[in-house]
Amino acid sequence: MNDSDLSSMPVEYDFERRFDERRALEWMQENWSKSFMFCGLYAALVFGGQHFMRERPKLNLRRPLALWSLSLAIFSIIGALRTGLYMLHVLTTSGFRQSVCDNSFYSAPVSKFWAYAFVLSKAPELGDTVFIVLRKQRLIFLHWYHHITVLLYSWYSYKDQVAGGGWFMTMNYVVHSLMYTYYAARAAGLRGGRPRVRGPAPLSSPSPRSCRWRWAWPCWAWCTTGCTRFAARPTWTTSCGARSCTSATWSCLPRSSTTATSKAPPGSKDPRQSSASVLHSARRIEVCQT
Repeated sequence: MNDSDLSSMPVEYDFERRFDERRALEWMQENWSKSFMFCGLYAALVFGGQHFMRERPKLNLRRPLALWSLSLAIFSIIGALRTGLYMLHVLTTSGFRQSVCDNSFYSAPVSKFWAYAFVLSKAPELGDTVFIVLRKQRLIFLHWYHHITVLLYSWYSYKDQVAGGGWFMTMNYVVHSLMYTYYAARAAGLRGGRPRVRGPAPLSSPSPRSCRWRWAWPCWAWCTTGCTRFAARPTWTTSCGARSCTSATWSCLPRSSTTATSKAPPGSKDPRQSSASVLHSARRIEVCQT
């Protein structure tokens, strides 16, 4: 690295300068195989935790989840900025090929600390799944598979100083900075400005409420529980992960206000019949929310 390259290098902070990448590499070469132990414990706790929570009520944990996601978001944002500046320096001074084929990312003045911090962070990030299990949310295969494989690959690639790690780590930092920021905002109760469309007023209530539907199982449950007047025919949900009906232009009454005198419009299904079939087959359906 010549003087012109050093002059364009991002500013190195003191903690980055004092970081000893040789000791970090020695530790990883001796202990990288422990990542298999971490993944085994992780899988046992995840599926054992799901079994433990099966007959227990879900936990709220919104505030701990917001703090957890916020801390990971801040870490990822700083890591993305520091590694991104270094990768930009390599691209402008040595070109794209050098950025892919060179493995100096693990020992370069600015990026050496953030490369090691990245691989270590994959162990505590396993805690994301704890919130899913305790809150009894849907755990998809891609979630736990991603956590396991990224942890194993990151520790292995750092041990062997695999070329191309700079791109892998920088892109992961960027994606996680956006992802955890979004998770923190959702856990804190922030919502986007998505418009809500209201249907015609219910037949027996002067104050209509917007129908929002949540359900757990089965995936094909109809979205008609509690409604007394249709603005449109209900549509099938497309996946188990759907949180609301495809059709959002409904008016409805609370379940307690739905009486035998309420009638559906001509040509549509009786909502009380739909309610009975859904409640018979689904574990939990929450009806009208303001």
